[in-house]
Amino acid sequence: MRTASTVGDWLDVDRFESAAYFLAYYLSSQLLLRPVIYAFTRINWHALFGEWRWKWLARPDWVTIERPSMIPIVGNWRTPT
Repeated sequence: MRTASTVGDWLDVDRFESAAYFLAYYLSSQLLLRPVIYAFTRINWHALFGEWRWKWLARPDWVTIERPSMIPIVGNWRTPT
């Protein structure tokens, strides 16, 4: 059984030399995984497994606020001035 330090010594990973690779890995994983996670949350799973149809979930009304005067303040809606 090998430990992480043994594998690190075997690979001879230097912190300064591998920083560019870790940065590239981090950025590419973020750029690739975020759209995948967003798509995973937007799939209508009931339609996919129940009706065998590919559908996206409708965007809720509260996602877009049309104008800043519609923001609730202390449990009451502020009227436009």
